[in-house]
Amino acid sequence: MKINLKKIGRKRLLIGSGIGAAILLIIVVNLASGGSQGGVPQGPPVGVQVEKARLRTVEQTVTAAGKIQPVFEMEISSTVSAQIMAIYVEEGHEVQPGDTLVILDRRRYEAAR
Repeated sequence: MKINLKKIGRKRLLIGSGIGAAILLIIVVNLASGGSQGGVPQGPPVGVQVEKARLRTVEQTVTAAGKIQPVFEMEISSTVSAQIMAIYVEEGHEVQPGDTLVILDRRRYEAAR
């Protein structure tokens, strides 16, 4: 096959050769890396355990870090200043409406009234 350089032109021949070399380089690099699927390089193979199928219970344990938040959180405040005589709940205990949480000293309140 004879190529007529005068007809094609040296500039076009160099551009075509450069594009061909770039395509060839991409193919060689892709083959050397072992190929990939979907453009994502494949990592090392994943190890698996194999055994005969049988009926048994499957257990799964999940460990996670985080903070436990209550469903409802209430701020308790009082318009009366008094000394606390007894506390019936601790932080984190579940309470129901009407439960006694604390007993306050009534003497100062009654004297002010």
